[in-house]
Amino acid sequence: MNLRPILVVLALVSTWMPNAIRAQEFVFVDGIAAVVGDTPIPVSRVQEELNLYQSAGNDLPTDSASLAALRQEFLERLIEEELLVQAAQRDTTLVVAEDEIQEIVDQAVRDVRSQFTNDLEFLIELQAAGFGTEAEYRTWFSERQRRELLRARFVSSLRDKGELVALPPTDAELQEYFDQVRDQLGSRPATVTFRQIVIDPKPTVAAVAAAEQLADSLRQLLLDDADFAFLARRFSDDPGTRDLGGDLGYFQRGVMHRNFEAVAFRLRPGRISMPVRTPFGIHLIEVLRVETAEIQARHILITPEITREDVNDAEELADSLVVLLANGAAWDSIARVNHDDSEQAVIDEVAVDSLPSLYSNVLAFATPGQVLGPVRLELSETLSKFAIVIFGELKPAGEITLEDVRGQLEGRVSEQNAIRRYLERLRRSSYVDVRM
Repeated sequence: MNLRPILVVLALVSTWMPNAIRAQEFVFVDGIAAVVGDTPIPVSRVQEELNLYQSAGNDLPTDSASLAALRQEFLERLIEEELLVQAAQRDTTLVVAEDEIQEIVDQAVRDVRSQFTNDLEFLIELQAAGFGTEAEYRTWFSERQRRELLRARFVSSLRDKGELVALPPTDAELQEYFDQVRDQLGSRPATVTFRQIVIDPKPTVAAVAAAEQLADSLRQLLLDDADFAFLARRFSDDPGTRDLGGDLGYFQRGVMHRNFEAVAFRLRPGRISMPVRTPFGIHLIEVLRVETAEIQARHILITPEITREDVNDAEELADSLVVLLANGAAWDSIARVNHDDSEQAVIDEVAVDSLPSLYSNVLAFATPGQVLGPVRLELSETLSKFAIVIFGELKPAGEITLEDVRGQLEGRVSEQNAIRRYLERLRRSSYVDVRM
């Protein structure tokens, strides 16, 4: 087993950007490739990048001119890395805790050690990789992680402060970046696009009144200092938060239903809301903490009883709407009145393999514009919703094109451009002496 690639890959983990610049502590070298500030970048460090590039399965150029250009490219990345690290070190607000680094190093050593049957085999491979002892490897790896975390946090702080100005990429830049990462993107799965109107069973007036009465009673108990968490565990119909005493954790606007948020974000901590209606039922809300852009809240959800007759009525309605739509009725008008807005209405290019079988079976032989369903969506043994589907488009599996990932790549390249511009400013204000 060759340990060297394992050690190098573990030590060079980077989450900043593709082909990210990397760091390493300096060792005895036979020459200086560049000097940044008062820090030298040794020639051997550039060579290590070439070795890593080759160990990842890439072929080195065979002609001297191309090889020299590749060396220069790696040197430029190392210079940029050193510029960012030095700038980060000047920012006294950035802290990398020693125990945080140690946790990463410990996990890396455990991962590597698990590849070998005994300590002697591990040590032999460590020495073959250029480390005399495990302690030397830990020291080397720790320094790399310290620099990597420091640099990543510095870039994040620049982004938070608005100092990284996004630069929309040109088509040529997008194409160039796409060509670089094409092999990493894999193939495109078969995808389908469709719209749906989901009909949910409606409770009777009497069931809603009973739920409202229970909510009012619970609110009065809370106003009389009853324990919120106890009542949530006893009465809430939200399975995701019931055992947590109704705790929803922290959330920002745009996460909860608009009716819920309209009350929660105006509520003072410790106050109990009036009953709030959403498609999920009736909520009692208490805000626990308020931060700059988010709140922590808990709730008790009372869901009006849905009977089998209510489900049957929803199915009959869905059947009648399918007929109307098939005969040319306006989709938007019917959706506006009947769609359950807790469900997604437009499903755009979702992988066919990820669809529930009920959907994939219905869509398998559909034609564009065809009205399908209703599809029975079973929520429990007694509760179901019904989806009326209008088929849009099926895209067969195939090679990913630039258009398939344009939006995703635009964001990446835009940030790379912003970082590049910042580095240009940083370089103009720093001492950089390139000697290789």
